[in-house]
Amino acid sequence: MTIRYPNGRFVDYQILALAPKSMPKQQARECYDTQERQVSEEMRELLQLFNASYKPVKSKYKGRPTKRERRTMDGFKRKQQT
Repeated sequence: MTIRYPNGRFVDYQILALAPKSMPKQQARECYDTQERQVSEEMRELLQLFNASYKPVKSKYKGRPTKRERRTMDGFKRKQQT
């Protein structure tokens, strides 16, 4: 499995064993192997440009619509049906 970090680092994780129960982090580190990929400066710059230009979209509404919003949606649906 490969994970890309925001700063442009790529780290490959290989799972060696599954833990049957909770264990200290020293023992847990023995269950996987990590290897960091080398990325060229050009690729790192491209990733930084992409991260700077990308803005996650927040939904306008949170949760259920209000009564007023439902009426607006119903009116829009009725117009589409005619």
